[in-house]
Amino acid sequence: MESTQLKQLITFVLWCMEVNLNRDQNIPQDAHTPERDGARYNSTDAIDLLFGTACVESDCGYFIKQLNGPARGIFQMERTTHDDIWRNYINYRQELKTFMREELPQAAQDSKFDNLEYNLRYAIMMARLHYYRVPAPIPKSSLEMQAQYWKDYYNTPDGKGSEADYLQKWKQYA
Repeated sequence: MESTQLKQLITFVLWCMEVNLNRDQNIPQDAHTPERDGARYNSTDAIDLLFGTACVESDCGYFIKQLNGPARGIFQMERTTHDDIWRNYINYRQELKTFMREELPQAAQDSKFDNLEYNLRYAIMMARLHYYRVPAPIPKSSLEMQAQYWKDYYNTPDGKGSEADYLQKWKQYA
Protein backbone atom coordinates (compact mmCIF):
# COMPACT_ATOMS: atom_id res chain seq x y z
CA MET A 1 0.00 0.00 0.00
CA GLU A 2 1.26 3.46 -0.85
CA SER A 3 1.89 5.71 2.14
CA THR A 4 -0.62 8.30 0.92
CA GLN A 5 -3.29 5.60 0.66
CA LEU A 6 -2.49 4.41 4.18
CA LYS A 7 -2.81 7.92 5.58
CA GLN A 8 -6.15 8.38 3.78
CA LEU A 9 -7.43 5.08 5.17
CA ILE A 10 -6.35 5.98 8.71
CA THR A 11 -8.16 9.31 8.32
CA PHE A 12 -11.32 7.58 7.08
CA VAL A 13 -11.36 4.94 9.83
CA LEU A 14 -10.85 7.50 12.58
CA TRP A 15 -13.56 9.69 11.06
CA CYS A 16 -15.93 6.68 11.09
CA MET A 17 -15.15 6.08 14.75
CA GLU A 18 -15.75 9.74 15.53
CA VAL A 19 -19.13 10.04 13.84
CA ASN A 20 -20.49 6.64 14.86
CA LEU A 21 -19.66 6.65 18.55
CA ASN A 22 -21.29 9.00 21.04
CA ARG A 23 -19.29 10.70 23.73
CA ASP A 24 -18.61 8.53 26.77
CA GLN A 25 -20.45 10.19 29.63
CA ASN A 26 -18.55 8.24 32.30
CA ILE A 27 -15.16 9.91 31.86
CA PRO A 28 -13.87 11.51 35.09
CA GLN A 29 -13.74 15.30 34.85
CA ASP A 30 -10.07 15.42 35.87
CA ALA A 31 -8.90 12.84 33.31
CA HIS A 32 -7.07 14.08 30.24
CA THR A 33 -9.12 13.18 27.22
CA PRO A 34 -9.01 14.12 23.55
CA GLU A 35 -12.57 15.45 23.93
CA ARG A 36 -11.09 18.51 25.56
CA ASP A 37 -9.37 19.20 22.27
CA GLY A 38 -12.61 18.78 20.33
CA ALA A 39 -12.23 15.31 18.83
CA ARG A 40 -12.36 11.99 20.57
CA TYR A 41 -10.65 9.66 18.12
CA ASN A 42 -9.99 11.68 14.98
CA SER A 43 -7.38 14.43 14.96
CA THR A 44 -4.49 15.37 12.72
CA ASP A 45 -2.09 14.43 15.51
CA ALA A 46 -3.69 11.00 15.98
CA ILE A 47 -3.55 10.37 12.23
CA ASP A 48 0.12 11.37 12.10
CA LEU A 49 0.96 9.25 15.15
CA LEU A 50 -0.74 6.16 13.69
CA PHE A 51 0.96 6.72 10.34
CA GLY A 52 4.35 7.02 12.05
CA THR A 53 3.65 3.92 14.13
CA ALA A 54 2.88 1.91 10.98
CA CYS A 55 6.03 3.27 9.31
CA VAL A 56 8.35 2.26 12.12
CA GLU A 57 6.62 -0.94 13.27
CA SER A 58 6.08 -2.66 9.91
CA ASP A 59 7.69 -0.54 7.19
CA CYS A 60 4.18 0.66 6.28
CA GLY A 61 2.80 -2.85 6.05
CA TYR A 62 5.74 -4.74 4.60
CA PHE A 63 5.96 -6.90 7.72
CA ILE A 64 2.55 -8.16 8.86
CA LYS A 65 3.95 -10.83 11.18
CA GLN A 66 6.84 -9.96 13.42
CA LEU A 67 10.00 -11.81 12.53
CA ASN A 68 10.78 -14.11 15.45
CA GLY A 69 8.15 -12.50 17.66
CA PRO A 70 4.48 -12.40 18.65
CA ALA A 71 3.35 -9.10 17.09
CA ARG A 72 0.88 -8.93 14.19
CA GLY A 73 -0.46 -6.44 11.68
CA ILE A 74 0.66 -3.15 10.25
CA PHE A 75 1.09 -1.77 13.78
CA GLN A 76 2.80 -4.92 15.10
CA MET A 77 0.49 -5.23 18.09
CA GLU A 78 1.15 -8.10 20.48
CA ARG A 79 -1.58 -10.45 21.69
CA THR A 80 -1.28 -9.30 25.30
CA THR A 81 -1.87 -5.67 24.27
CA HIS A 82 -4.72 -6.61 21.93
CA ASP A 83 -6.46 -8.77 24.52
CA ASP A 84 -6.01 -6.16 27.24
CA ILE A 85 -7.74 -3.53 25.10
CA TRP A 86 -10.71 -5.88 24.67
CA ARG A 87 -10.78 -7.14 28.25
CA ASN A 88 -10.25 -3.84 30.08
CA TYR A 89 -11.59 -1.22 27.70
CA ILE A 90 -13.89 -2.32 24.88
CA ASN A 91 -15.86 -4.80 26.99
CA TYR A 92 -16.78 -1.99 29.41
CA ARG A 93 -18.09 0.31 26.67
CA GLN A 94 -21.14 -1.28 25.14
CA GLU A 95 -21.49 1.26 22.34
CA LEU A 96 -17.86 0.75 21.29
CA LYS A 97 -18.16 -3.02 21.58
CA THR A 98 -21.28 -3.02 19.40
CA PHE A 99 -19.61 -0.72 16.88
CA MET A 100 -16.53 -2.95 16.65
CA ARG A 101 -18.65 -6.05 16.13
CA GLU A 102 -21.04 -4.46 13.62
CA GLU A 103 -18.37 -2.74 11.56
CA LEU A 104 -15.96 -5.63 11.78
CA PRO A 105 -17.86 -8.92 11.81
CA GLN A 106 -14.61 -10.86 12.06
CA ALA A 107 -13.99 -9.19 15.43
CA ALA A 108 -16.95 -11.08 16.87
CA GLN A 109 -15.15 -14.37 16.36
CA ASP A 110 -13.01 -16.02 19.01
CA SER A 111 -9.77 -15.25 17.17
CA LYS A 112 -9.98 -11.45 17.20
CA PHE A 113 -6.18 -11.21 17.36
CA ASP A 114 -5.84 -12.80 13.91
CA ASN A 115 -7.83 -9.90 12.43
CA LEU A 116 -4.81 -7.65 12.93
CA GLU A 117 -3.06 -9.41 10.05
CA TYR A 118 -5.70 -9.15 7.34
CA ASN A 119 -8.20 -6.51 8.43
CA LEU A 120 -6.53 -3.13 8.15
CA ARG A 121 -9.55 -1.23 9.47
CA TYR A 122 -9.54 -3.40 12.58
CA ALA A 123 -5.79 -2.90 13.08
CA ILE A 124 -6.19 0.89 12.77
CA MET A 125 -9.01 0.93 15.33
CA MET A 126 -7.08 -1.20 17.79
CA ALA A 127 -3.95 0.94 17.49
CA ARG A 128 -6.05 4.08 17.98
CA LEU A 129 -7.69 2.60 21.06
CA HIS A 130 -4.27 1.68 22.42
CA TYR A 131 -3.14 5.30 22.19
CA TYR A 132 -6.54 6.61 23.33
CA ARG A 133 -6.08 4.91 26.70
CA VAL A 134 -2.77 6.68 27.36
CA PRO A 135 -3.33 9.41 29.97
CA ALA A 136 -0.86 11.82 28.34
CA PRO A 137 -2.12 13.78 25.34
CA ILE A 138 -0.74 13.07 21.87
CA PRO A 139 1.88 15.73 21.16
CA LYS A 140 0.72 18.39 18.75
CA SER A 141 2.55 19.00 15.49
CA SER A 142 5.98 17.87 16.64
CA LEU A 143 7.41 14.82 14.91
CA GLU A 144 10.19 14.54 17.49
CA MET A 145 7.72 14.61 20.37
CA GLN A 146 5.51 12.04 18.63
CA ALA A 147 8.57 9.80 18.22
CA GLN A 148 9.14 10.03 21.96
CA TYR A 149 5.43 9.39 22.64
CA TRP A 150 5.54 6.27 20.42
CA LYS A 151 8.66 5.04 22.23
CA ASP A 152 7.20 5.67 25.68
CA TYR A 153 3.69 4.33 25.13
CA TYR A 154 3.74 1.93 22.19
CA ASN A 155 7.20 0.47 21.73
CA THR A 156 7.92 0.96 25.46
CA PRO A 157 11.32 1.61 27.02
CA ASP A 158 12.06 -2.14 26.82
CA GLY A 159 11.31 -2.30 23.07
CA LYS A 160 14.03 -2.52 20.45
CA GLY A 161 12.88 0.56 18.51
CA SER A 162 14.25 4.04 19.03
CA GLU A 163 13.05 7.57 18.47
CA ALA A 164 15.67 7.85 15.72
CA ASP A 165 14.10 4.79 14.00
CA TYR A 166 10.69 6.46 14.14
CA LEU A 167 11.99 9.69 12.63
CA GLN A 168 13.95 7.89 9.92
CA LYS A 169 10.99 5.70 8.89
CA TRP A 170 8.61 8.69 8.94
CA LYS A 171 10.87 10.59 6.59
CA GLN A 172 11.31 7.54 4.38
CA TYR A 173 7.57 7.00 3.88
CA ALA A 174 6.02 10.46 4.24
